[in-house]
Amino acid sequence: MPQTTFSSISQNTVTQWFPEPVKGDNESAFLQAACKHLIITTLSRKFRRMKRTIETVRHNYDEERAGRTWSDFEDYVFMTSSPRDFILWDGKVRLGSFAEVRAFLLRYLSGQISAVVQPGDTIIEIGSGDGRNLAWLKRMFPLLRCIGLDLSPTSVEVSRKMARQFKTEIEFHAADATQSLQHLPRSAVVFSSHALEQMPDIFTNAVDNMLMLADRRGIFLEPVQELCPWGIRGILSRYRAIHMNRLRGLYRYVRQRGVRILEARALMHAVNPLNETCAIIVDVNGSRSAASPEGCRSNCELPVCM
Repeated sequence: MPQTTFSSISQNTVTQWFPEPVKGDNESAFLQAACKHLIITTLSRKFRRMKRTIETVRHNYDEERAGRTWSDFEDYVFMTSSPRDFILWDGKVRLGSFAEVRAFLLRYLSGQISAVVQPGDTIIEIGSGDGRNLAWLKRMFPLLRCIGLDLSPTSVEVSRKMARQFKTEIEFHAADATQSLQHLPRSAVVFSSHALEQMPDIFTNAVDNMLMLADRRGIFLEPVQELCPWGIRGILSRYRAIHMNRLRGLYRYVRQRGVRILEARALMHAVNPLNETCAIIVDVNGSRSAASPEGCRSNCELPVCM
């Protein structure tokens, strides 16, 4: 019987990020698979970028979220039932759970919001998707008015259904964030989370609307290519954004608006290792601090996800 050496063993890792399993379970194997996948898709499309319009984005999300439902609140918010996959954690690609990343990002977002809100304030999410971010924030800050806007009517239907099921009083509306939003109230915080990346050619209109509506903070949690680190992963991420026609130029445009930027950095965490979440925090009108306001926090704690 031939002797098997450790070096001859190759573990294939099934991942949702590529159609073929990754030949290994570490960062190097993931990046090799990413490079191969991008080359193949580029050649198959003959170097043409993906087309991304309001209509295609709306259709894709309507189709993706039709009939979605969750029976467990933590699974709805943190995606606890998702299988282990490659994630970005502390700037490194490794196998982990999406719940780990979701808990980190929601902890960061909650901290930014808690610094400036007071009981009775309003917060608005642009591109609220299936409503999971606002569902958690409403539990954290029950005395805030929460409003979610999304381009997809199906997503709004799913969000409203989940709000009723989990008894979270949140307003969800179908709306194009690049069009006039002057009918909405001025709000303490207006934020987006991986929403502007879907509108690469017209995101500036959404940014203008967010800054117009925000009374204190504008929070952009988006894949901002200008803020991502370089290296092999950074290069692949930038190429992916070009190839898939994703968001580019957000940081430059926010700076051009002349607002005070409190923070702009990569957060070193992401569900998709090639789509790193970055944060741009904007002080719109000289925010008054209200950290840990009396009556604004609940006793909710983020789960420890390992």
